[in-house]
Amino acid sequence: MKFAGYAKNNTPVDELMTDEQLDHRRRHAWREFKSSMDTAIVAANKEVLGKISLTRDSFLRLALTVAELRAAYMQCGLDAAKHRRPTADQLACLASTRSAYEEASAVFEALERIIERGYVDIPKA
Repeated sequence: MKFAGYAKNNTPVDELMTDEQLDHRRRHAWREFKSSMDTAIVAANKEVLGKISLTRDSFLRLALTVAELRAAYMQCGLDAAKHRRPTADQLACLASTRSAYEEASAVFEALERIIERGYVDIPKA
């Protein structure tokens, strides 16, 4: 198998690159590319997500909303479980409260993630 040669000190060298050397160069190129992209992605996320007005109160309000929606979902489930066959209204209650809880929970998790990654500042007391 033939590989492209390389030169040292701008002088031609008859040496050919081995599989290991090629793989090393590819890994190095990938790490360099990934590093520069990570830096750019963090900067872009900070610029865009930094506009969110996050405070301790808004963070706590969201956490409490998630808890309230979870409780409503659980209560609908408990109410439906009182009957051998839940009614259409009970099933609709389950579906709507589950959806609301899951959506709010996803927002909370996403908010935690952007704080952990440093895209937004941690709210001060």
